[in-house]
Amino acid sequence: MPSASPLSVAFIERHPSAAARILENLAIDDAAALISVLPGYASASALGRMTPFAAAQCMAQLDTDQVTHLLRTMMFLDAASILRVMSVENRDAVMEALVSVSITGPRTNPGLITANSGFWLSGNELM
Repeated sequence: MPSASPLSVAFIERHPSAAARILENLAIDDAAALISVLPGYASASALGRMTPFAAAQCMAQLDTDQVTHLLRTMMFLDAASILRVMSVENRDAVMEALVSVSITGPRTNPGLITANSGFWLSGNELM
């Protein structure tokens, strides 16, 4: 698997807002390809600063495990904003994966993600 250049990673780590604007101007496939080779902490920071719709389109190109990892890494409100604009199919798959993942540390138990976050519990209703 290819990896991102250290210069790219350093730029995204130090300037996630600028990186987000650059990612938004790339084609979705190109942005998703770059995100897929970046370390999760760096790409999550940039994705969280993108517009939710652009970030959701990028994440739709990634596999569910990688999206789950990115959402768990980013700030809660950024993740919630992205989840709200994802397609129903992608959101349901990601939410199922998020609930099934064992969460450690201060984020307590996975049941709180769907029960108290304001995310959709079904594709038709917003909590």
